[in-house]
Formats: sequence, structure tokens, C-alpha cells
Amino acid sequence: MNHKTLSMTKKIIIALVAGVVILALLVGIVYIAVYTGRGRVLVIEASEADYGFDEEIATTIEGTISTGRTQEVTTEMGQEVDQILVKEGDKVTAGQELLRFKDTEAALELEQARITLQGYEVSLENAKKDLEELNNAQEIRRIVTVTEEEAEDGEAIVEADAPEKNKKKSEENEGVTEETPSGTEETVYRTEDGDEYTLLELSEEKRALTEEITSAETDIKEARLEIEKAQRNLDKCVVRADMDGYVTKVSTASDAALSDGVILRVSSMEGLYVNSALSEWMLDSYGVGDTVFITNWVTGGLFEATITFVSPYDSSYYSEMYNDYSGSQASYYPFTAVIEAENTGLKSGDSVEVSFSYDAASSSLDEIGETEDTMYLLKAFIVSENGRKFVYVRNEKDRLEKREVVVGKQTEETAEIKKGLSPEDYIAFPYGKNVKEGAPVREGSIDELYEE
Repeated sequence: MNHKTLSMTKKIIIALVAGVVILALLVGIVYIAVYTGRGRVLVIEASEADYGFDEEIATTIEGTISTGRTQEVTTEMGQEVDQILVKEGDKVTAGQELLRFKDTEAALELEQARITLQGYEVSLENAKKDLEELNNAQEIRRIVTVTEEEAEDGEAIVEADAPEKNKKKSEENEGVTEETPSGTEETVYRTEDGDEYTLLELSEEKRALTEEITSAETDIKEARLEIEKAQRNLDKCVVRADMDGYVTKVSTASDAALSDGVILRVSSMEGLYVNSALSEWMLDSYGVGDTVFITNWVTGGLFEATITFVSPYDSSYYSEMYNDYSGSQASYYPFTAVIEAENTGLKSGDSVEVSFSYDAASSSLDEIGETEDTMYLLKAFIVSENGRKFVYVRNEKDRLEKREVVVGKQTEETAEIKKGLSPEDYIAFPYGKNVKEGAPVREGSIDELYEE
């Protein structure tokens, strides 16, 4: 084999080796890309899920008109009556207490929640006091001398503060003992109570107290939520009149069970009422005393109505009807509103449209609109827990964090974000795979989200 043949053979070998190396690198890059992407949660810019305030969506609730109305408390509610506060023939006004059910458990839960809150508040106050005492601890430098006999017995003599000539050196190496001709110099920190700590011990104690304070503050927030929940449960034991009217029947539970099951009945005065339901998303925004807008589907007439009653219990009838229409999974709570306008053309049994917003083009009523900076996020990205709203947001470490947001005006599909989120933040669909706090993320678009 000549020299030229050997050179060609070497070139072929080198080319093959180089090709194998390049192929291995490509495979490695692809593997790393796939591997690092695996398990990462897709996040999109919040502005992509900002669908604005749609007046059409906000006015899709159906209502039914009634004239002569009655409100009944029946044995079917399954609760034991504790006290009836009215008698037959009494004139009552909307919101007036009619009767109370017994619910010892709800009262005990409320009292226990209050006691728990007081305990957390005391713990927080004590932790803050202890931390303040440590922050005010005085630095003490002193000389410790040890003889051979004392060293064997584990004893030492603590003398006065270290000489002035040793202070500068101690400051340069704070918390570290220094050998001096007269003994060992040490720095300690003494509280008003006389407790002494080294610099390391002081730092550790401060850290522990700071964590204790943070934990106590979280416990207090949760305890207050429990109090609100317990109070709502207790409030459900009180039945109030949802309209002005007269008490037309009062009966004992045993007598009611033998007849029509009605324990108490209130019949309305003359008036025009609309019956409909509020989505659970709207309970924080609308309640007794708020105004809704009624459209007569036959004449196109528009009227104001004032909410007089919102049921504390959701209705399976309304929930099934509206969820089938909107595709959502919300619970709906019946409400009643009174129409005070005259000559409406409405009669008992008429179907109407109930709106919780109003077109600014109609100048006869106040405008309910939005500003340019308002963000209306799709509710699918919002998690509701114990009356609080959260979204999963990418933090500065490219990890998911659960962040609380404050919502305002709402439609069936979107909610106004008043605080806690900006259009530039990146958010995750909360019910997606691997979604949890601390999960790694990758950027994408809302189209990718729909494809997953």
C-alpha cells in the first residue's frame, strides 16, 4: 500500500469519526430538549386569556315575572325550628327576621374558630415581642480566663469588658474568640431579660422567630376565613322576609307535617317581582339592595329592579338549566328583585332578560362599563378556594406559584382582575397535568394549550 492510499484511508476514518461525533451531539441535543421539556407546565401570557367584558355574555340570565308572591318555610327544609319571631297577621318588610332554626353545631364551630383566632393572635404578638427583644440585644465583649485546674473542672472566670486595644480587632472578626495575653476574648449579645447569645445563636433565633411570625400570620388569615364560613353557616339558620308583605300563616312543625307542610307563609303586597338566579361567581358582586336591569322581550321595554332576596342555598334547577346553556359548571343561587316602575306591560308568568350590566348608549340609566386598562381573565384560569380566588403564575425562578387575586365585575365566562395579576404575567391552566406550586414551566401560546 503506497503513501497516497494510506492518506486516503486516514481521511475516510477521520470523516467517519467526525460524522459519528456530530450525530451523537445532535441526538444529545434532541434528547436534552425533549427531556427538559418533559414535565414542564405550559404557561401563556395573561393578555392572551384576556377576553374583555362582553355585554352579550353579561345579559344571558333569564327571569320570570310574578305579581302576587308568597314566601314559605316548610318542613321539607329538614331543620328544627328554634324560634318564630312573628305572628299571623303581622306586617313585615324585606330583610326582617321571621324565624330561626336550631343549629348548635354551627354556633360551636363559630365559637371554636374565634378561640383559635385568639390563640394565633397571641402567638403572633409574643413572637414579635421576642424578635424585637433580640433586635435590641446589647453587644458585650469580655475576657474569659481559664486556669488549668478550672479547665479540668469545666469552670471559667469571666472578667470585665475586653480592653480597648482589643475591641478593634474583635470588630474585624465579630463573633470569633481571640487569644489575648489575659485570656480569651468573646463577643456575646445580651437581652433585657439577661439571656445571652453568640452571634450564630442570635441569627438562628431571629430566623426561627421570623418563620414563626410568618406562620402565625398565615394561620390568622385562615382562621378568619373559618370564622366567615362559620358565620355564614350560622346565618343560614335565620330566615328573613324576601319582600314586604303580611304573615298569613304560622304553624308548628308537627301541625304543618299533618297538613301542607308549611310552617310559616308571607304573602306579598301589591308589586311586580322578577325571579332568577345568580352564578356563584357573582355572589361577591351582587346582593340585596343592588340593581339589575330587566328587558321585556315582547316590547323591548327596559326597567330597573332592586334585589330583595338571595337564597343561601344553590338551586339544582337553575344550575342545570344555565350550565347546559353556557357549558360552565357553576352553582346558581335563586334571587328575587322588585320592579317599582309602573306601566311596564309585564304580567305574571312573563319571561324576561335579566342584565347585570348596561349599555352606555342608554342614557336613562347609569353606565356600567370598563376602562382601557381593565383586564377580564377567562374564569377557566382562576381557582376558587374558601371564597378566595387564585391563579398559577410563573415567578422569577421560572417556577409556578399560587397567587391570590382580587376579582371585580364578572360575566359568565370572564372576571375582572382588580389586583394581583398583570397582562405581562405568564399563567398556567390550573387543571392541567403537573400543575402545582414549584413546578418548572415553559412558555407557549394559548393555541398550544388548546392542542394539549
